[in-house]
Amino acid sequence: MASKSSSSSPHSPVLPLKPIPGNYGLPFLGAIRDRLDYFYNQGRESFFRTRMEQHQSTVFRTNMPPGPFMASNPKVIALLDAVSFPILFDTSKVEKRNVLDGTYMPSTALTGGYRVCAFLDPSEPNHAALKRWFFSLLAARHDKFIPLFRNCLSELGR
Repeated sequence: MASKSSSSSPHSPVLPLKPIPGNYGLPFLGAIRDRLDYFYNQGRESFFRTRMEQHQSTVFRTNMPPGPFMASNPKVIALLDAVSFPILFDTSKVEKRNVLDGTYMPSTALTGGYRVCAFLDPSEPNHAALKRWFFSLLAARHDKFIPLFRNCLSELGR
């Protein structure tokens, strides 16, 4: 999916917009089928690979786990390449309220009735204030945080 020239580089060609391929299947049953494919029948990588081949696109509509019984709306648009990823940062095109990863948001009872920063949309006033507070904490403890972060990353590489 191409975006307007405001978010693309001056050297990239302006591509025509086309409808996003894919569908969500029958209500409830489509989401259950996709969950079974994702976890049991195909596995994560094959789930996305087969849909990329089927739709001839790295951007398509699908249902994502956990789906019915846990999340009220499993419908997502999957973006599986670096070219389409920057669209996620355009808040005029992507709703980010109450989502962090996928379609599930835990109950606010877990956080004392508050929506934590990760589930706030960047356009909400509390988002900027909380983000600034978290970064000030990191900056104040940079002498402990950065060495710990580097140490953990180096252990991952071993």
